[in-house]
Amino acid sequence: MENIKIERNNNKVVGIVSKTFAKRANLFGTPEFYQWEEFLKYYKDAEMKITPSKSRSNDEPPKEAKINTKNLSYVNMRGYIKSLNLSAEKEAEALEEFDNIKMRSKIQPNPYKYVREWFVVRYSEYRTYLEKKEAENASENTAKSADA
Repeated sequence: MENIKIERNNNKVVGIVSKTFAKRANLFGTPEFYQWEEFLKYYKDAEMKITPSKSRSNDEPPKEAKINTKNLSYVNMRGYIKSLNLSAEKEAEALEEFDNIKMRSKIQPNPYKYVREWFVVRYSEYRTYLEKKEAENASENTAKSADA
């Protein structure tokens, strides 16, 4: 009965459970159902109380949104670096740095993840670039649907 915490208030017994446990305890034949039945054998008048979810309080800052890396291949990373309108010398330096990171990543457990994390930190403006692209695509799709 490790999933059920017992709370005693005056002469009343309350079994405190998670939301998932409560859902599964209402399904006949599940292990949670039998655990709750066993609990009720000992405490006949017990009530089930669901613990509140651990949601973020208003004092906590929101978590930073993840960058969508769905289409972030090495080719696309290189293409983004080239699209930055850098001088020829700076572009060559940036691409050389990218190639060096790719070489260093070979000894990592997950080479792609190593390069991707470097890229996202090094080119933090990539997020705004993606948002602009998505906005453009969305406006194109609405224009196409309006024409149809």
